Amino acid sequence: MDAPDDPGTNPPRVCLVLGGGQGIGRGAADALRASGWTVHVNVRNESKRRDAAAVFGEAFVHGGDLTVPGAAADVVAAVRERAGRLDSVVHAVGPYMTAPFSETEPDDFRRMW
Repeated sequence: MDAPDDPGTNPPRVCLVLGGGQGIGRGAADALRASGWTVHVNVRNESKRRDAAAVFGEAFVHGGDLTVPGAAADVVAAVRERAGRLDSVVHAVGPYMTAPFSETEPDDFRRMW
């Protein structure tokens, strides 16, 4: 991951992490923030949204279900309005399975893709 531009001459880069409330998305958001990026996260679950707001700040956390038509465009617009730019997006949302392979059905995989 590249370091952000020199903060003495340029504002920090801005990243939106979709699925930033847990797992890989949260790890990516934390790493980017530690590297000096301005990080906005999208979190669908309300309790995880509150947890993320405690870390990233309320203005940097966006709720909403990205499976709803137009929701992703609304989140991007909100980030651009608040930050004035958007340099990168991390996509870390989607279903996953925790069942053993022997206990899965083809429809389980179709739902993931």
